[in-house]
Amino acid sequence: MNKFYFLIRCDHAEGEIVDTHVTHTRGIYGGPSFYPVVKFSTENYEVTFTGDVDSNYEIRDKVDVVYLKSEITNAKVFNLNGFWLRGFIYGLFPFFILSAFVYSFMDSLDEVKINFDALFSSKKFFEKF
Repeated sequence: MNKFYFLIRCDHAEGEIVDTHVTHTRGIYGGPSFYPVVKFSTENYEVTFTGDVDSNYEIRDKVDVVYLKSEITNAKVFNLNGFWLRGFIYGLFPFFILSAFVYSFMDSLDEVKINFDALFSSKKFFEKF
């Protein structure tokens, strides 16, 4: 789901870190991964969910939780790492690759020039206003 759409429709609650779930992976980049277990309450429910990996939280830390009333079990910890960072990285990485690809076809003498004098002195420009 689109994060902005989620934020428009979501409700906020204060949650508390009640535990830490640890998983171990093997391989070159293996090692322990820590997931915070978050508990929060709404008007009708008390919900416990596992947050995103490697968040720097300790037990009894207070966090801001966002959730949809229709999907209360799909709650998220509202912070940079857990909510925005992954989308930000996946959004910018293709942009940088595409920019490098386009730039690789340009000669060093290629320039993008905008002749502002000709643009603003044109009668057609001022006729629009």
